[in-house]
Amino acid sequence: MLWLFATTSLLVARLVVPRLAPVSIIHRTNSLAALVCIPVCFGLFLITTIPAGDWHRQQLVESGYYQQNQARAEFDFEQFSNEFVERARYDEATGQTRAALSDSQRALALWDTHTRQLVDPDAVSQFQALQIQFGNELQLMGYRLEDTGDERRASTRPIPLEGCAAFVATCSLKVHLLWRATHRLPEDYDVGVLLLDTSGQVVARTRPALGLDPFPTSWWLPKVWMSDYQEITLDGLPSPALLRVRIEVFDAKANRRLPASANNGVIAELKRLPDASGSDRQPVATFANEASLLAYDVIREASGASVALTWRAETVMGKDYTIFVHLLDAQNQMLAQSDGQPVAGLYPTHAWDPGEIIYDVHRVTMNADVLARLDHIAIGLYTLDDGKRLPISTGADAATFAVRAP
Repeated sequence: MLWLFATTSLLVARLVVPRLAPVSIIHRTNSLAALVCIPVCFGLFLITTIPAGDWHRQQLVESGYYQQNQARAEFDFEQFSNEFVERARYDEATGQTRAALSDSQRALALWDTHTRQLVDPDAVSQFQALQIQFGNELQLMGYRLEDTGDERRASTRPIPLEGCAAFVATCSLKVHLLWRATHRLPEDYDVGVLLLDTSGQVVARTRPALGLDPFPTSWWLPKVWMSDYQEITLDGLPSPALLRVRIEVFDAKANRRLPASANNGVIAELKRLPDASGSDRQPVATFANEASLLAYDVIREASGASVALTWRAETVMGKDYTIFVHLLDAQNQMLAQSDGQPVAGLYPTHAWDPGEIIYDVHRVTMNADVLARLDHIAIGLYTLDDGKRLPISTGADAATFAVRAP
């Protein structure tokens, strides 16, 4: 290539310049004219030999240019991408909307990870719509949950709690978020996804996406749809369990979390599936055709007893029922009791799907003398706000079972 460039420069100096300059000047300025022609020739050389746009980028990729420069920490995604961002800002300021979007897309394409992308307005409907304002300039306009587990597919049966949708996940979860900046964002905000249990405790979280990884929020164009996704693992979390998905936006410079305008940033509920075995059992009691008790077991322990219950959901329950377990003596006197939400409060009944099998253990504390008087147990469900119990098929408001003597 160098010999071609040198030959082209000499030819231009010898053939083109004499036709453009006066004869009296030519003999005195041949060397200077040749030097002046070098940049012109170099420009022609670049135009005719180097392809533009994606073709050029593809050639660089195939040649290993990006990998080599990344290995030497010399290739700066931010610097290269920022050039397109500056052009996009100029296009936006001059009303060239299409050009601004095109330049932003080019800036995004340079990044090695593509978790943030521009979204075509026609694709917005693929997200579950919502509107939560973070701070003064950033709006979360929608979300989509994608179950990446291989064991069982997801159920999308809606759960009517605070307007959030339900989702079942087994191994890990990919959370897609749809954003729109109302104005140019002043800082590079970080976005994090948290999972909360029913008591509001954080049980899992993603590492907050750094502001410059993979595309700074301060580079986003106002009023343009931008998607962002993060993946969070559910390994190690109890099953079954009902969890809430909360989105947080951080301002690292100010060391603060941006306030959310609704639900404290909670966008959805998801649940880990319970074990499906045991569904063929005949129930020992059915409560108002909503839930069936398939089995019970009383386990005596040194400090008391544990009552293990196996439930099957018969229908979608619109309420959260409290389960009670009463331990009684032969005279029907109360020895001890346990009242609480199923699975230690982790899996309320409004999340149960028909056919699901739920294992629920209630523990009570009592000394050995009291435990020795245990004769039978009573089990039932009631609503906490009014104390109303669900009846069983016989009309009683509790199912009673004898307990074997130790």
